[in-house]
Amino acid sequence: MSRTQIPSSSPYAGMIGFSRAVRIGNTLAIGGTAPLDKEGKIVGANDPAAQAQQCLNTITHTLEAAGASLDDVIRTRIMLTDIKDWHKVAEIHGKYFKHIYPSYLKMLVSELP
Repeated sequence: MSRTQIPSSSPYAGMIGFSRAVRIGNTLAIGGTAPLDKEGKIVGANDPAAQAQQCLNTITHTLEAAGASLDDVIRTRIMLTDIKDWHKVAEIHGKYFKHIYPSYLKMLVSELP
């Protein structure tokens, strides 16, 4: 089976040994997505909606690089450090997935890198 790697722009990709996404056959796995711009700087510090927007934009570009689209997404997972932010983030998620309704999980975590 052929393997296609979509490289990460992270300066840590080589050190850690990871790709932005990997496609084998019809399956595409996208790694965890942080709200970072192309220079590795956080987008929307203290603004969960802006961070969600940045993450979903990054995911959209990754899908396109792999020959896919948001319509092909079957599952999303969102990690929050403050549960009070879930409505803001959910609204952004809903704008991207208003027609296909992938399975969805939100989880509260104590900290994100």
